[in-house]
Amino acid sequence: MMREKSMRSALLFLIIGFALSSLTINIGFIGEIQGYLSVWCYLLGLYLLRKEDHYFRICFFIQIYLVLTFLFSKVLLYSTPIEEVVTLTWINFAVKSIQDLLIIYACHQYFQAMNWPLTVLLKSLLIMMVIFFNGVESSFVVIIAFIAGAGVIVYQLINCLKEAENHKIQGSLQKIPIFKMLTIFFVSGLIIGIITLYVWPYTTYNYTGEVEPLQIDMPMRDSIVLSNGCQGNIYEYDETTDLYVIHYQGKLSQKCAFVDVTLPTDVFGRLEMNHIMFGNGKQKYDYKELNDNQENMMIFGYSQPRYRVYLNPDDSDFEITIQLTKQNNQENTLGELVFNLVYYPYGEIYSDGRGELQQIVFSVQDGKWLPETKV
Repeated sequence: MMREKSMRSALLFLIIGFALSSLTINIGFIGEIQGYLSVWCYLLGLYLLRKEDHYFRICFFIQIYLVLTFLFSKVLLYSTPIEEVVTLTWINFAVKSIQDLLIIYACHQYFQAMNWPLTVLLKSLLIMMVIFFNGVESSFVVIIAFIAGAGVIVYQLINCLKEAENHKIQGSLQKIPIFKMLTIFFVSGLIIGIITLYVWPYTTYNYTGEVEPLQIDMPMRDSIVLSNGCQGNIYEYDETTDLYVIHYQGKLSQKCAFVDVTLPTDVFGRLEMNHIMFGNGKQKYDYKELNDNQENMMIFGYSQPRYRVYLNPDDSDFEITIQLTKQNNQENTLGELVFNLVYYPYGEIYSDGRGELQQIVFSVQDGKWLPETKV
């Protein structure tokens, strides 16, 4: 077959893709745009080179895998509360590192201008830096060293551009089926998105054991059962402290993926968490405390604890038990204990705060429950 174009265009795509993937600018949407551009630059460059060398062909198939996992990661980010899957992130990092090393080796076979030992050494050092400094606040020296290493690799590849003009390839920019590739990209994203919405909830919930009967061997001050079935008991924890025990168990109105539970605002530091449990009536759920708890404490000076519980979509019951302690010798008396439960339906795109809200309100004064206010 007649050769038509030089390798320059393909190599230029790879250079841009490597630069964008190595040095990410996390300001606004710039980092997101860089991610998409990098994926497409690699894909286009390797598409042009896939028939020239078996190393480039391997890298092209690797890039197809990386495109699919890239779409999956974006679906998780935009459609679910999960920002990333750590295991998948490290697998992709390993695969991407191998791909870059193969590309460097393949380019070395074509271009004499590349200092292959130096380029491989620098790329290996960058890989080790990412591994060792991941999750650690890097010093200015480490950041500069990383930028310098990536810059030298880009410079080595740029040096090959002039030579690349003399190497002809079978593909050409005009022959890239860009519309077909875009269609496959969006259709794949749609399919991955639909599958993910219905599968991810089954992979996130975790049972931690059987629900144990609540036993409190303390004198009870007061008890009340609200119209929604939620029960509140006040116990004498000790001479100066009251224990508020809130228990709720009810049927879910629909299949749910998870629920966010916000506890009463502790403005004056009078409430302290003693115990919390979430379950389905038989099994206890694992849960996580959301980061905005610490943010509220730093910004507003008080804590409003919020917890996220991932549910088994096939469970029809939800149970919660909360124990709070309060010093009973303080002048300020509690007015209301307000619990907000936000249920997020299974199979729907996630948006923070846009679930089904259930509000549980207890009124209390001087260590006694007040009658429920009918709305």
